[in-house]
Amino acid sequence: MYMSSRRKCLNLVWVGTIVALCLYLGNLALQRPTGALDRELQHPKLRAGKHKTEAPQMIRIIGLEGEEERTGEEKETVTNSLNEPERLDDPKDKPTEGFKPVQPQVPEVVIPKVPPKLDLQKPGGVTWVKANHKGVPVVEDGIYWARKIEGKIPSGHSVGTMHMKRHAMRHLPVEEVLQARYGGCGHGADRVLRLSDDSWLCARYRDPTTLQGEMLSFLLGRLLGMRNVPTVVLSQVNFTAIPEHLLFLLTAAGWQDKHIVGMVDWQGDFIETLFPHHILDDSETRLGTVSPMNRRMRLMSVSDLVALAQWSDLLVFDYILFNNDRLVRNLYLAQTNSTKYFHEPVKNVRRSGSNNGLWYTNNGDQLITSFSWLAGIAPSRGEVDYTIMKTLHEDLLKTTCLFRRETVLHIEKLYATRNAADILFKELREKEPHGKSLPPLPRDLDFGEVLQKRIDDVYLHFQRCRQAADLVMSQLKDTSSLVVKKDKRVKKNRHENL
Repeated sequence: MYMSSRRKCLNLVWVGTIVALCLYLGNLALQRPTGALDRELQHPKLRAGKHKTEAPQMIRIIGLEGEEERTGEEKETVTNSLNEPERLDDPKDKPTEGFKPVQPQVPEVVIPKVPPKLDLQKPGGVTWVKANHKGVPVVEDGIYWARKIEGKIPSGHSVGTMHMKRHAMRHLPVEEVLQARYGGCGHGADRVLRLSDDSWLCARYRDPTTLQGEMLSFLLGRLLGMRNVPTVVLSQVNFTAIPEHLLFLLTAAGWQDKHIVGMVDWQGDFIETLFPHHILDDSETRLGTVSPMNRRMRLMSVSDLVALAQWSDLLVFDYILFNNDRLVRNLYLAQTNSTKYFHEPVKNVRRSGSNNGLWYTNNGDQLITSFSWLAGIAPSRGEVDYTIMKTLHEDLLKTTCLFRRETVLHIEKLYATRNAADILFKELREKEPHGKSLPPLPRDLDFGEVLQKRIDDVYLHFQRCRQAADLVMSQLKDTSSLVVKKDKRVKKNRHENL
């Protein structure tokens, strides 16, 4: 009994010893290939490609450039090295001869082709002037004058000032009567009046149709946010309320009692202004362009840019009114007579001597007649060919692709609501007591339709300018990105060749 128990114990010890020996040998067998493989990879014959084994290839595929598992210190070293471009192509990471590692798939980059005319590296390429030579911004958002330029434009009359002017023009007594200066207040029976507060008026003694055009032009200017159209009110001549010494001067000019007169706010420091040569090309014999693509804008001073911004408003205003007695008149005479008219004063535009602000004066002489011609119900006025004038208006508008932000917003609103004429006539009925004394419009003239068509033309021009600006800016952006991509590819090639 004792011997059998002892034999069983010896057998168990023997079995345990055998199991332990097997585990020990197995552990040695598992550890040896890894170390042996490491030693074999260092053998020069394997680096020469004389022996082939699948193990190195598997490690290269999984590790991508041999990044097998490392210690924390080694991982930190590798991370730092990846942040340094010059170490990406370290010779230690190059594959062994006869061995092609698997590379990650990178999508092909398609570089857009830029038209030659937009290549900024070539003379004559497209220019986009963001600022002048002194760094003052010129353009914002493609078609708007920069806010720094708009902020320097004289503000004209605010709504409050306009109402104060209207009240004074209707109620203050007249103390002095002067003859009108041709090209200034007017001509013929027109007179300059000084009120008791020393303010000045231009009294336009005209036919009712002209006065109606004057009123509608003023109201349209306010509707477009143009505060530099002089305030206008209508007044009825009352001989019994006029001092005798002033009545004599008025009757001598042909004034009659009960006649409706247009009273236009007038400033004593108004002076003539020359044709804006900045809208001409380099030769100054034909129209140029007012847009960020005009290199000349980089050379303009701030005062020149501020003046040009005011002229751009006038182009819009005159196009809508079809006013042929201002800028278009100079263009017409320059084409049919002499280019000297490009260097002469512009009629019915006055500059304030105090702040150089432009004022658009005498706006009603041709409004009803011009709209009647556009509607096809009346001939041209005088010897002027309105067909040529219409083309000149279109050409003049096309030269400009920079506008005041407020002007664009008002045009867009009127384009959307399509009720500009309704607003004008409502204002005329409600705010002008003598508006009922004006004659009705010609029966066949759809004033609202003609006015809306002119507004639509300006709106569509704004859209064309915006599209052109977006196209040029996108192509210039593509050009810049192309240069950046080329620089990156050149740097990469240099690193690869190291």
